[in-house]
Amino acid sequence: MPMTSRWSAITASQFPWEREALDWLREQLPDGEPWHVWSNFEFIDDEGRVNEVDALVLSPLGLFLVEVKSRPGVLTGDAHTWIWTDNGRTVTDDNPLILTNRKAKRLASLLRRQSAISKARARVPWVEPLVFLSATRTTCRLDPSGLARVHGRGQPGRPDDQGIISALTNPPAALGMGTARSVLVDRTLAPAIVKAVGESGIRPSNRSRRVGDYELKGILAEGEGWQDFDGTHLSAGVHRRIRIYPFASGTAEQVRADLKKAALREFQVVEGIAHPGIVKVHDFKETELGPALIFELDPSAIRLDFFLRERGTTLGVDLRLHVLRRLAEVLKYAHGRRLYHRALAPQNILVKGPETATPSLQVMNWQAAVREATTGATLLRTLGTRHVEDYIEEPSQVYLAPEALRPDIAAGPHMDVFSLGAIAYQLFTGQPPAASRLELAERLRAGHGLRISDALDGAGQALQDLVQSSTQPEVSSRIATVDEFLEYLDLV
Repeated sequence: MPMTSRWSAITASQFPWEREALDWLREQLPDGEPWHVWSNFEFIDDEGRVNEVDALVLSPLGLFLVEVKSRPGVLTGDAHTWIWTDNGRTVTDDNPLILTNRKAKRLASLLRRQSAISKARARVPWVEPLVFLSATRTTCRLDPSGLARVHGRGQPGRPDDQGIISALTNPPAALGMGTARSVLVDRTLAPAIVKAVGESGIRPSNRSRRVGDYELKGILAEGEGWQDFDGTHLSAGVHRRIRIYPFASGTAEQVRADLKKAALREFQVVEGIAHPGIVKVHDFKETELGPALIFELDPSAIRLDFFLRERGTTLGVDLRLHVLRRLAEVLKYAHGRRLYHRALAPQNILVKGPETATPSLQVMNWQAAVREATTGATLLRTLGTRHVEDYIEEPSQVYLAPEALRPDIAAGPHMDVFSLGAIAYQLFTGQPPAASRLELAERLRAGHGLRISDALDGAGQALQDLVQSSTQPEVSSRIATVDEFLEYLDLV
């Protein structure tokens, strides 16, 4: 019997494919204790971040936060990146499980603090993330690392079913979960959890948030302490990237002051910098959601790491050199104004006009940057965070100079030159410099820098020298400036 009274649709989905996926899920789930589902809602976590949820499922095995993905086509990728291909069109994105897992942890933390749980002296089960590939015309060819907690419709009811219904009803071992994390939900615990969900403040998705004259639409990205939204100007209709440093209601004044300081620091680092290769910041605003920065937004631009995943095998040498040269020229401009990124990686670079013969590049995400300016005899210094790794996702950290994580070494062009060399390594080998920071350190020591010949046969000596000389583990032996990097590049 399909679930009826135990399904709470907080908001009706605005997307027909999502409605169809949720209707199918409702038809398959039982309508009895302790099952319950909440669909299409959002919650504000302890740090004030907006978290949108497609479905939260309470089953006898615990709580599951389900992210619905309804894109048809052939899906390939790994634990970090997914690539959808359909009718000759390719779309690349981060593995949705990464964000779904974050939201699951935030929701679990929120539920544990509700009075319904404390009064019942109950233990809240882990909120397990799942991704539901709902389109019937999806062919999943993810590698094993990307398949974790990802399920299609499967064949419900069959003993060998590997679909989403089996994931919600089978023993935890089938999901790869440790038994220590398992909390079975019985008739005593279920009412307490249902009440706690209601107490947690889940609410209909808010499609009318505003920052100044901009209405905020979907979330574009998020990082440590910030979230980016697609903002549309109410009158002009232009799109902007709205970055909010959110705080929750009741946040202590000191925390609010620290968030404002962080937002102002990012604004001051790039304010007044006018170059087509640097994403322009238009304004800083204080809002009820938190301090906000308004950046330009090109909806057609894609991240460099996505561009390389989509087109890496078809890029000619000339286009690879063009991309590297454009990036070096952007950094030359920035360094000429004593602006140092410190955390340059493909994830922080946008490719504009990705389908053109000569795409342009833009560098973004300057939270960790340092900017120096001289006024008379005074050196003014706008500092980035001392803990760069706190602002950089793990896949990006293998492009960082080793000294970027050390607070005792001053920022300078040498850090960005290292990142240029690491990006050049990926441009020409099709592989990241390493799988982890530890592996990167080992490669640098073994090869006195990154050796492109380790991954690419037949590379010219000039190209090998460029990459190895710019990624030396010792700062003193490395190419010191972008001008020197460009001189080497002229020889390739």
